[in-house]
Amino acid sequence: MIKRISFLALLLALFCTHRTTFAAYEIAAVVNDRIISAADLEYRLKLALLSSGLEDSEEARKSLRDQILKMMIDEALQLSTAEKYDIKATDTEVLQAFNEFENRNNMQSGQLKALLTTNSIPLEVLYNQIRANLSWREYIHARYQGMVQIGEQDIDRSMKQFEVKKDKPQILVSEIFLSVESPESTLKVEEKAREFVQELRKGAQFPALAQQFSQNASAARGGSIGWVAEDDLDSSLAQAIKNLQAGEVSDPVKTQNGYYILFVKDRRSSGESIGKDTLLSFMQVLFPASPPFSDESLQPVFNQAKSIAVNSKSCGLLKTLAKADKSIQMREVQKARMSDMAPQLKNMLLNLGIGTANEPLLTDMGFIVFMVCAKEEINPDNPTKDEVRGMLFEQKLEQLSQREMRDTRRAAHIDIRIAGDIS
Repeated sequence: MIKRISFLALLLALFCTHRTTFAAYEIAAVVNDRIISAADLEYRLKLALLSSGLEDSEEARKSLRDQILKMMIDEALQLSTAEKYDIKATDTEVLQAFNEFENRNNMQSGQLKALLTTNSIPLEVLYNQIRANLSWREYIHARYQGMVQIGEQDIDRSMKQFEVKKDKPQILVSEIFLSVESPESTLKVEEKAREFVQELRKGAQFPALAQQFSQNASAARGGSIGWVAEDDLDSSLAQAIKNLQAGEVSDPVKTQNGYYILFVKDRRSSGESIGKDTLLSFMQVLFPASPPFSDESLQPVFNQAKSIAVNSKSCGLLKTLAKADKSIQMREVQKARMSDMAPQLKNMLLNLGIGTANEPLLTDMGFIVFMVCAKEEINPDNPTKDEVRGMLFEQKLEQLSQREMRDTRRAAHIDIRIAGDIS
């Protein structure tokens, strides 16, 4: 009999056949040719309140509804834009991101799924949000990566800055950014930022709030921007956190494009090491199976997964063999930090040698096989040229992403069907 592996089943059990029925014909907004239903909006609002720890009251719902709808409109635009170029995040990419969301919020594997189910929130609510974010990121990379040039002078300048920064105090910072799209919306965004600060100081979870509401790329990392020296930040942001201790949140900080809320997670003294880490590049291959499961229906899928796993002696060969069957879903993860991984996944990958696949494991989606392609020890205090080039590349892509999003909003036809003002 094929036994089920519980932790991976929970880690990857993201899909749900439950479909929204509440307010099925009530429309919250029309975004070009996409419809956002009132039911989707209410589920998303409930998710934001639940995951962030905000009080679920009518006042809180009224306060957050416009902000949530604004983000859902952006996500609809992101999906539409990506689909025009035949770009769509794969199921396995969404599964991995779901697990990372769980890990950032200090949850055990499967805890988030159980929490959503208990509170009658369809899993696809978070699933759709993740897919939009991933698809947009892939679109930005596909469109602009050939245009972004990182010169040797840029790299050398940044490496010198890292050398200088080692001798300065450093701060581990996270951010929430709320954009101001027009002068008329400034006061409303400021009020929202102040409400968030109040809730955070009452105990709301910063990573979850950033994931749900922040409008910078760091939202995908729970708002984390990593270790910085004060002079790495704009002067207004540096001043806002100058006297904050670890665990404290800043007041809202007004900038040219919106408001920032900063969270100081940790501090280190001059010359103190941040600590080394390991980067893992690996492949994740899903051999899908449809429930209800039985030994008879699972055995052929297991045999296929086992055969490919045994005969693959490298990631390149695993990719080639898996590509022969279009039903098989693959995800290639490049240079993921072990310190960011869920303990179960980290321990399993550590036990695999490079080019060795694990025994196929049964999940709610089918059998999954992992293979480690490369391991790399890093020291954040002394980044290599390639690491600096990668950081500068991502910074430029983020600037292009923000510009593209502003242009996409301006060109869109957006029809709000519910009361409120999301300007």
